[in-house]
Amino acid sequence: MNVPNALKAKQFGLAAQASERVASLLPKLAGRLGIATASKPDFGDCDGLALWSDHLLHLGSTASAETMDDAASLAAAAKAFGVTRIALLLPAEEFVSTLTPLPGLAGAAALQALRLQATTLIPSYDEPLALVDKPNRIAGTDDYLCLWMTQARLATLSDAFEKEGIELAAVLPRALLVETTAAATAGDTGGQGTRSEKDRADVHQTSRQIDQDSRQITQVVMRAGAPIKWETLQLSDLEEPELLEQWQAELKSTELAHEGPLVTHSDPAWLSQRHAIPALPLALASGFAFVPPGELKRRLALKNHRSCSRCRSVTRSSAHSHSFCGAIGSVPSRGERTCRPASA
Repeated sequence: MNVPNALKAKQFGLAAQASERVASLLPKLAGRLGIATASKPDFGDCDGLALWSDHLLHLGSTASAETMDDAASLAAAAKAFGVTRIALLLPAEEFVSTLTPLPGLAGAAALQALRLQATTLIPSYDEPLALVDKPNRIAGTDDYLCLWMTQARLATLSDAFEKEGIELAAVLPRALLVETTAAATAGDTGGQGTRSEKDRADVHQTSRQIDQDSRQITQVVMRAGAPIKWETLQLSDLEEPELLEQWQAELKSTELAHEGPLVTHSDPAWLSQRHAIPALPLALASGFAFVPPGELKRRLALKNHRSCSRCRSVTRSSAHSHSFCGAIGSVPSRGERTCRPASA
């Protein structure tokens, strides 16, 4: 998903903020809905596959496959790797960022309020948008940093991978991947011994990342494992002198405001190295991942299975083998506390 003109140049993805009137309505809307606390997703063990230009790369492996970026091609390429459950890492141009103030809201209520205002926050899109699993509330503020992608794209990807027999556990930006060695150097003060303990702690948790391929460049500031700043720009836009000057000024401003190591990825070769593997669980732990429809269905079915009284009563020594609940895709009938077979 290309970044629209409205999010270029002047804004650099810094934030399409809700108006004061809209922001004042959010608590009332969320309150009437009675939203429960959101559960923290567990992505489990999964392989990481990253799209870089026209190649799909298997993290920590030299395996790669030439592909287009449509869902069917990506799924077919992934099948060639022999994987069964994956997290898909896409270029940042697939996503749009916003920074949104939500005074007095937190947790699931904030999530629902953000979803309710998606069309207001990003008016240039007239199709339904999916919100990242866990928008990051910037410490000391009421601002939430969010990422969005179209629901249609997320659903199409989910369907394509399911058809190939691959569980698509998560979709997330490739820019979240960073070598784990970078965090170890974040506490280096460069010989400046006057920094306070708090400042040193903040620096220890902060890093800057640049992800650049042949089409886009993305700058991410990470603190305590989650992004606090996100900016994406098409490289073609930097051919305009004014935009180039603004971008360079923005990079310098970020450097001054957020001390810490800078990691730049402009070559996909590092993704094939072994230290790219532990970068995936760190990226997933940031919460900046999208959970596809197929994965949501699996989680719901597993939750229903675990709460089934008949399934819980069957011992390991029996020949139960999920005879009550059938395949993981089955669900209890309405009003029942027990599962019914998938074929029922």
